[in-house]
Amino acid sequence: MRLTTRGGPRDLDQAIEMGERSIDAFEALLREKATDDRRTNVGYSLHNQAMRLTTRGEPGDLDKTIEMGQRSIDAFEALLREKATDTRRTDVGNSLYYQAFWLTTRGGPRDLDQAIEMGERSITLREALLEEQATAERRDGMARALHNQAERLMQRDGPGDLESAIAMGERIITLCEALLEEQATAERRDGMASALNLQADRLMQRDGPGDLDSAIAMGERSITLREALLEEQATAERRDGMARALHNQAERLIQRDGPGDLESAIAMGERVITVFEALLEEQATDGRRDGMAAALHLQAIRLMQRDGPGDLESAIEMGQRSIDAFEALLREKATDERRTYVADAVRLQAERLRKRGDTGWSGWTKLWK
Repeated sequence: MRLTTRGGPRDLDQAIEMGERSIDAFEALLREKATDDRRTNVGYSLHNQAMRLTTRGEPGDLDKTIEMGQRSIDAFEALLREKATDTRRTDVGNSLYYQAFWLTTRGGPRDLDQAIEMGERSITLREALLEEQATAERRDGMARALHNQAERLMQRDGPGDLESAIAMGERIITLCEALLEEQATAERRDGMASALNLQADRLMQRDGPGDLDSAIAMGERSITLREALLEEQATAERRDGMARALHNQAERLIQRDGPGDLESAIAMGERVITVFEALLEEQATDGRRDGMAAALHLQAIRLMQRDGPGDLESAIEMGQRSIDAFEALLREKATDERRTYVADAVRLQAERLRKRGDTGWSGWTKLWK
C-alpha cells in the first residue's frame, strides 16, 4: 500500500499493476493448496485492489472495483461459514460495507437495493461483534455503517424507509454520545454534529407531531458543536460545515415561524454568506459557488418576508448577486437543476423590482430563454 499512499506521479497506476500481480500470485498458490491463510490473502488482495481502483476513478474502474469487491466477499464468507471468528466476521462486515458504498455510487438497476441488503448484513455482523465486546473502534464502525444505511434508505424512499432511517439516526446519536463521553476528540465531535444535522433533516421530512421542534433542537446542538470546533481551528472543511448547518437551521426556523424565528434565521443567513464569501476568496469551487448563490437567494426571500426598513433594497441586491452566480454556473454546465434555479431567482427578482416600481427590468426576458 506504500505507493498508493505516497501519491507521486504514476504511483497509483504502479500500485494497481502490482496489485494485479499479487492477486495472480495468491490465486496460483490457492490452486496448489487451498489453505485458510491463502484464501484469506486472496480476499485481502482483492479488497485492497478494489480500494485502489476506486481511488483512481478512471472509466471502467468502478465496475472492476465492484467485481473484485464481490469476489472478496465470497472469499471471506466462505471462511466465515467454516469457522466464525471475530476476525472473519470483521472481514465480511467491512467487505459488505464497502461493496454497499460502491454499488450506491454506481447507481445501476437494482444496485441500491443490493447495497441496502449488504448494508443490513454488515450491520448484523457488527451487532454480533458489539455484543461480545463493545470497543470504541467497533462502536465507531457501527455508527458509520448505520449512517450509510440510513442515507441509502433515504435515497430509496420506499414504504417504511424513512422510519427505519430515523430509527438508525437515533442509534447513531446514542453511539456518538457514548464515544464523546469517553473522549471528546475533534473527529467525534464532528461526527456528532453531522449525525444531529442529518437526523434533523429526516425529522423535517417526516413532519410528524413534535418533529419540527426536535429538529430545531438538534440543529442547535449541531451548531454549538461546530462553533467549538471552529474556535479551535478554522479549517475550510469546518467553516463549510458550519455554513451548511446554519443554512439548514435557518430554513427550519422559517418553517416554524415562531416569535423571533425570522430574525434568528436572517442572522444565520448573514453568517452563512460571510462564511461562503471567505471560502470563495480562498478557492472558488462549484460547490462553494452554488452554496453562495443559494445563500443569497434564500436570504433575499427572508428579507422580503420581514419587509423592514431597507430590506427591499438589500433583497434586490442579494437577488441580483444570486442570479449572477447561478447564471455563471449555468453557462459552464447547463443542467436542468441550474436552469430551474436561474428561472426561480429571476422570477422572484422581478417581483421585488415590481414592488420597488421598476417596470422595465431587462431580467424579465431571461425568464423565457
